[in-house]
Amino acid sequence: MQFGAIFQLGWWKSRNVHDIRVSDVDIIHMDWCAYKGDNCHLQPNAAVFTVSGHTHEFHVDDIILKEIRIEGECPRLVERKLYNGAVGKVSNLRFENNYVGSVSSSMHNIIAGTPGAHIQNWQFINLRYGGHCVCNAGAGHFSVDSHTTHNNFVCGTGPIIG
Repeated sequence: MQFGAIFQLGWWKSRNVHDIRVSDVDIIHMDWCAYKGDNCHLQPNAAVFTVSGHTHEFHVDDIILKEIRIEGECPRLVERKLYNGAVGKVSNLRFENNYVGSVSSSMHNIIAGTPGAHIQNWQFINLRYGGHCVCNAGAGHFSVDSHTTHNNFVCGTGPIIG
């Protein structure tokens, strides 16, 4: 509804999350902005996938989100900005063969670590917005902190859905 992510890894001060698999999911009608009209300002955790809150320590590894289909307009797919001063690592996340029906003109995905907590080896494989494969961060409206974040976008491997 108006507040919160679809896939959110909680609000605790420390995260120790490993070996998660989510596949073959249909997300129907996101409405973070439905009641706000033209003045929609998304909350930090209003995204399909996020780890928000004041988490100080991260040990997150090996998560696969595969064949997720998102109906209609999506204002934000990923919001992952680590809390200032956080330590640890969020690594080996694989977004594979996911499909977004249409993208908001104001879509702004965020991926940023901190000097003490890096985000590494995030793979976006065959991420499709309205039928077009997202082959780089700019094409997917991603704001990526290159000093603390290392990921890649790949098109053309595996089955295409959507």
